[in-house]
Order: sequence, then C-alpha cells, then structure tokens
Amino acid sequence: MKIKLRGGVSLAEQISFYRQLAVILRSGLPLLNALQLLQKHGSAKQMLLCYRLQQRLRRGSSLAQALAAEADCCTQLAVTLVAVGEESGELATLLEQLADYYSRQLKLRRFVQRAVTYPAFLLLASFCVLLLFLLYILPVLADTYSAMGVLPMGTLALLLTLKDALLQQPLAALALTAGVAAALFLLGRRLLRCFLRSRLSGNFHGLLLEVRFCRLLALLLESGVGITRAVAIVTDTMDDEQYAGQLRLLNSRLKRGIAIEQAAGGAKELFSPLMLELVCVGASTGYLPQMLQEAVTAGEQRMQQQLGRLQELMVPLLLLVAAIIIAGIVCIVIGPLFEMLSAMPE
Repeated sequence: MKIKLRGGVSLAEQISFYRQLAVILRSGLPLLNALQLLQKHGSAKQMLLCYRLQQRLRRGSSLAQALAAEADCCTQLAVTLVAVGEESGELATLLEQLADYYSRQLKLRRFVQRAVTYPAFLLLASFCVLLLFLLYILPVLADTYSAMGVLPMGTLALLLTLKDALLQQPLAALALTAGVAAALFLLGRRLLRCFLRSRLSGNFHGLLLEVRFCRLLALLLESGVGITRAVAIVTDTMDDEQYAGQLRLLNSRLKRGIAIEQAAGGAKELFSPLMLELVCVGASTGYLPQMLQEAVTAGEQRMQQQLGRLQELMVPLLLLVAAIIIAGIVCIVIGPLFEMLSAMPE
C-alpha cells in the first residue's frame, strides 16, 4: 500500500530534517538507523517521509534516488547535492550546507513578506476606520438631520441605505466585512509585488533573482559540481522564465568553452556591475564561490536598503490616499449641514 503525503513538507520542516540528519550521520550512525531515529521524533509529515525513504533504501535505492521519488517534498537541488555527497563520501557536510542554504532563503523570503504585508495592513486599517464611521458616527448625524428636517440625498442616502442593510443583516455584514478586508489585504500585497517587479522599484525583482543565483551557484560549486551542470541546475529552479532564458544562454556559452568572466560579460542583463566585477575577480583568482558569496552579501544589503526606501515612500502615500477617501466621505456626510447653514439668513 502506498501512503501519499498531502501538501508536502514545508521549507522549515525540510531545514530541520536535513540539519538533524546531518548531525546524526556525523555521530557515526548508519543512514537507515538515522532515518529510524528521525521517524520517532519528527512531525507527522517527517515521520511519513522517513518511513518512505527507509522503504526505498531497503529496496536498494540510494538516498538521492529515494529523495527524487518524493517530488512533493524534495527539490531537484536537494537530490543533486545529496547525490554529490554520496559520491564524495561527504553526505553529512552537504546536508548541512543544504540546510544552511534553505535557512538563508527562508530568512530572505520572510523579510520580503514582512515588507509586502505592511502596506496591506495600512489599507486594512483604513477600511476599518471607514466601517467605524459608517456604523457609529453616521447614524448620529442621520438622527440630527432627521430632527432638523433635512432629507438625505445622493451619496449620503446611499451610505445610509448601506448602513441600514448592514445593521439589519449582521451575519451578512460580518461576511461582507471579512471579504472586503481580505480583498484589500491581498490587493495591497499584489500591488506592492507588481511594483517590486517594475523598473520603478529600482529593479528589486532582478536583484532578488541575482542574489538567489549567486547563492545557489556558490553552494553547488563548493560541493564539487561542474560550472555548466551547476548553472543548469540553477536554471531549473528559477520561476522567472525570462531570467531562466538568459541563464540558458549563459550556459550555452560556457559549454562552448568561453571563460565564465567573458560569458558573464556578454550577459549583462543577468548581473549588476558589482556582481559582474566580483565574478570576474573570482574567476581570475580561482575563488569564484567565495566571490559569489560576497556578491550575495552585497545584494542582500542593497535589497534591505531598497525595501526601506520603498516603505518610506509608500507609507505616506497610502496614508494620504486613505485620508483623501475619508475626507471625501466626511464632506458628503456634512455637506447638507453646510448647505442648510449657508441658506439661513444672517
């Protein structure tokens, strides 16, 4: 009977699995015994993954082959590094490096997600202020207008009708509020993501891809993977088709025997000037993986600076938009009062 993993294993769980497996292997325990130990103390998904890996290992598969069969849990990168580790006898070291790589990727992902979520919360807070005004302040003004004999017209009448409908159907109002709030939250995140992909953000998306490329290529080269194979593996992990196409072009130049510094110089769309300079220095000195790591550090610092500047620009802009909307509704609500006061004789 084949048991299927539903939803796969999260990145955090993969990091824990690879790191714990590396520690146990370093202690001298055989691979099968290490997986049995992890199966006893891991999460439900990890326990099931360890069980299935053990079954394949007992049937004669290598760990890399067993991981390759778990496509919903393990990436091609993990399979490649584990295969290299098994061939070189440095499986524990490669597993540690893999866990470190995923840890840095997870940290970077969470950093970007926090930056993207903040403007979405501002939109959500603005909607809550509008809802508070509609349900609690508007009824007071409506009673005042009714006592003064003022008949609501136009947009004000529409707002009062909406208020009455929400108060008469509280469950529908709650569902509508939750739906609008969720839509605004997702809209805010989507707008910022689109902005980060545009040139207006200072090519933040390109910088993010560059950092990912440098980190992954450095890891593969340090693991003993050849340059052309490493670039091919990195290309397969890229979800941006345009960037992946540029990487395929770079790899074709490398396969024709062109030095990496010359091949990279002919693909300037892939690299920033600093990155290109570090690649050239690393290739000429024989310290390419180390220079790629330096490029990663520099790229992450630039991303943090760009996100900080973007937040400084977007927060006042979003607050201004929210203030304009609220001010417009306030003017609509108190407009009849001003008209009545202006019509009174002096």
